Amino acid sequence: MSGKRFALSVAMSLALVGQAQAGAVVASGMLQFTGSIVEPSCTTTVGSAGWRMDDCPALARDSVIGIEGVDGQALPVQAVRVDQGATVDQAYRLVDGRGEPLTQGHYVVILTSP
Repeated sequence: MSGKRFALSVAMSLALVGQAQAGAVVASGMLQFTGSIVEPSCTTTVGSAGWRMDDCPALARDSVIGIEGVDGQALPVQAVRVDQGATVDQAYRLVDGRGEPLTQGHYVVILTSP
């Protein structure tokens, strides 16, 4: 009889553990930043032909540019630097896979600096 009680208690424990795990809520939609910004950011201006970043700190030269489409008309795109100077100030435009300027879609440009 004690074997049946033991088996029943193990089964109940496993059932309760499964319920506890299934009921766990995962937080979403939350951003967390750690660290601090110790240099001023770039002055960014946006126009119909692209965007420009002026007065950037030296580390901005190594920024990684990511582009995400946010609607159904968004095409695969890339950022092309249109000023080829060695300065920290930079100008970019978004182009499609053929290198043509974009004419449709909405995009978010994400700059990640070291």
